[in-house]
Amino acid sequence: MNTVTKQQAEKLATDYNAFNKAYDADDHRGVVCWGEMLLETQRELGIGIYTEELLESILWSARRAIKTKRYVVKQSVDTLDTNPKVSAPLEKWEAEELASEWIQEAIDWTVAHWSYTLSEKELDEIRENETALVKIEEV
Repeated sequence: MNTVTKQQAEKLATDYNAFNKAYDADDHRGVVCWGEMLLETQRELGIGIYTEELLESILWSARRAIKTKRYVVKQSVDTLDTNPKVSAPLEKWEAEELASEWIQEAIDWTVAHWSYTLSEKELDEIRENETALVKIEEV
């Protein structure tokens, strides 16, 4: 094996290893960086560890994940709660849907445990209070 071939093999191994580590760690920026380098090295050497179609698909998904803003939903039990319930990162529409579900669940629980019949005004107050305890934040 000559020096150029040895250097190329080392570069391919480095790109491959770093790409796999980034992929396993769910590091989208690392996947894009090392995936592009691996794709380029594979093309230069004519060696396909991964098919170009697979790498391009993984790169597309990683780029999309980087561009997509993520949000978490936080629900406190009261205004002084320092340890609110927190969702996993979600897309905006998913976070809004989850917030609505959590608010409705809290309202339903309060109504089910209320000791007397609620007026519309009281129900509106409960809805307002529960809505104030749920926040959507960008991560």
